Amino acid sequence: MSWSTVAWFVLAFTLGLQRPASTQCCCGAQDCAATSADGRFQVAARSTLGTGGMVHGPYAFEFTTWRLEPDGSKHELGRFERTWDTTAHFHMSLHVPSTGNGFLLSSSLEDDLVFHAPDGLVLRRLAKGDGGGVWSDPATGSAGLLRAIVGGDRGLQQGLLWLPLAMMVGAAPGATDERWSDEPGVAPWTIEAQLRFRRALHWHPERGERERAAAEAAVRAWLAPGGSSRELEALRELGLSAMPILQAWPAPDDATRSRLRRAIDCLRRDLAGFEAPWCDLELLVAMLAHPDAEWVAAGRSQLARVLPAGAECSAAWVAAHRDRLRLDDRRARYELGPK
Repeated sequence: MSWSTVAWFVLAFTLGLQRPASTQCCCGAQDCAATSADGRFQVAARSTLGTGGMVHGPYAFEFTTWRLEPDGSKHELGRFERTWDTTAHFHMSLHVPSTGNGFLLSSSLEDDLVFHAPDGLVLRRLAKGDGGGVWSDPATGSAGLLRAIVGGDRGLQQGLLWLPLAMMVGAAPGATDERWSDEPGVAPWTIEAQLRFRRALHWHPERGERERAAAEAAVRAWLAPGGSSRELEALRELGLSAMPILQAWPAPDDATRSRLRRAIDCLRRDLAGFEAPWCDLELLVAMLAHPDAEWVAAGRSQLARVLPAGAECSAAWVAAHRDRLRLDDRRARYELGPK
């Protein structure tokens, strides 16, 4: 038995980690599913090549994300397929946040923990290292936290991962890969990325109107011959103000479509898969349980801006009135509808 294997068992025993019900052992490909802690979102992984010991690679899975409605129905949020050309023993677990923006995939089929949007876009990657991974823990699961062991410059590091943003919290320096790129698959939570997301939390439609001309100019510069990372950075700084411009921009040819898609995907990663984080009640409520007091304060402050006057900025109040809350686009604030 290798030292890394011994280390894994020691760390797992020390932390009292528990494997989620969606995890499989190495008896061939298996279907699996997982539901968020609040029961509102579900992700299912279906092996398209069959299941059982005879299906031992290559592997192909279809992933589907649903919102579970109170009446028992399901609303599909997205689906996609992934393949792995390997004959490695099969193990897979899905971890679903209560925010609906994606899910964390951990498997024996690749070296990283991967946070996917419902449509398959890779939002985050964290290196597992030799023996790393994530595990649910009843003591922290309701707060959106997983126990995590990830790889880094100092070897294996243990800490907590806040699931809605696939963000390591409380881990030692070097626990996450600090590379940054706008290319698919490489988008860790650098300090710069966190600050950009926090700015998006306080965005307002009026700001979008003020920045419309700047956003249109930035899109033209990005699509012009010679458009480079500098022009893309300008779009990222505009963030939510640039997104509707990019989405509505005419794409008469494949080259333009490709450039637009690259910029849109980059902004989606900056926004962690949320379409409008500034008014996303699932996100803002989840932030109230974040282990960092600054994130808690940011969530409570934004709830105060978007909830009806006199509302209590708490998870309990939002849950009790969720069915009556309607966003007034003109006022950029929720109103209580009739009972």
